[in-house]
Amino acid sequence: MSNKPLILSGKICPYCGKQTELIDSAEVYHGVSYGWMYICRPCYAYVGCYNGTTKSLGRLANAELRRYKHEAHEVFDQIWKDCFMDRYNAYTWLSKKLGIERQLTHIGMFDVDTCKKVIQVSKAFLNNQESQNNSVEMLTIKLINNHIVIDDGQNLILDTGSPYSFHSSGKIHICGKSISVPTSLTSISREYLRNNVYDKAEGLLGMDVINEYPFTLSIKDDFVIIGDDVKSYQALPKLNISPFVGLQLLINGHHANMIVDSGAKLSYIDSRFTIGLHSIGHEKDFSPYIGEFITELFNCETVLPNLYIGKISYVQKYGTPPPMLSAMLCQLHVDGILGVDFFKQFRLHLRKCQLFFPPQGI
Repeated sequence: MSNKPLILSGKICPYCGKQTELIDSAEVYHGVSYGWMYICRPCYAYVGCYNGTTKSLGRLANAELRRYKHEAHEVFDQIWKDCFMDRYNAYTWLSKKLGIERQLTHIGMFDVDTCKKVIQVSKAFLNNQESQNNSVEMLTIKLINNHIVIDDGQNLILDTGSPYSFHSSGKIHICGKSISVPTSLTSISREYLRNNVYDKAEGLLGMDVINEYPFTLSIKDDFVIIGDDVKSYQALPKLNISPFVGLQLLINGHHANMIVDSGAKLSYIDSRFTIGLHSIGHEKDFSPYIGEFITELFNCETVLPNLYIGKISYVQKYGTPPPMLSAMLCQLHVDGILGVDFFKQFRLHLRKCQLFFPPQGI
């Protein structure tokens, strides 16, 4: 019978084949305990356990393997920590690259040679991403009817609420590249945008293109930087609703899951968040899916929690979504929409559906 399952679970030493010993990690870490670990004393190979359990994180590692495992994590983890893909999909990608079953794709289970392969394929991926994004473009933006228009002659409306882009010419030009896109979408065309948003609009810049580039957006400074991939950012609490940008925050003291939609003229929040508040008026809005409507407005305390720099609190205007919009939000399991007013509050960096505060400040 193969010892591989026992080796991968930390019960057998892969170097000498003997049974390991379960100890408190304080023995190895000079009196500081990080929980249980399995050790082979003659080989001085060990592996930690999942927090609060005796389930090992993988196989035992000697000094050489520990060094390569550390380097493998340092390189590979950049793929999901820098939001090129989420953690689950990053490990799925790695399993295919290594030709290993998904459930066995854990760096804690790898030997030196496999760790070297992880480092090699991860570096190749990151270098490829860097070469794709090595062109940085800074463009002027302007607000027209409370919509963000990129002022570079293409007359594109920046819309993180649209999964898809389009342009009347069939092409969008970004960072020296020409990207083929549809000339219209099912419910939105150039004529629709010109009638409802901006009389010179030619198309939308949606998430299919936005997700291919890092974006730094500042309405207060009238610019967007495309391809600006500096890594020192403060991440905002993310909500996974791909292909949309999602954010977790507090509205009037209650947890709210929100879609961040730069193409939305107004922000919206479910009516249960505004119970007991006084209306500040009404405003007309429109949606390509439901047409024109009038919404009741409320000022709500909005808090971005759990930041390294502490929480950020401000007051923002929200509308009450009409029934059809409420139903659409319910299907996405979100409570509302953060529209363009959110982008007026902060400089924001967007990379692969993740929002950050950029290093130049908010």
